[in-house]
Amino acid sequence: MYVLGEKNFIVQAFTKDDISDRFPDIVWTAETNDGFISEMHLNKEGLEFVMRKLRNEAIDVIISPKSPLYALGYSIPYEIFTYGKWSFPKIKIVS
Repeated sequence: MYVLGEKNFIVQAFTKDDISDRFPDIVWTAETNDGFISEMHLNKEGLEFVMRKLRNEAIDVIISPKSPLYALGYSIPYEIFTYGKWSFPKIKIVS
């Protein structure tokens, strides 16, 4: 996944409800047993705006500067494309 533009921050928000319809900068959202994890790529102004809105909704927020290593790309292994569809392995997140 690549995001073009001057987006210097990666924000991961942990929430009880799906917020993807209220934040247009969300790149992806995953549902967990305890709620949702959403990731946004933002510039400084977007970070300030989102943090004001997220303050009352998020359980936890991780803000990271985007490094040049984020731009590295990797191919998806062809072994997970079977019977005409992608079958991604499940990833278990343990906290």
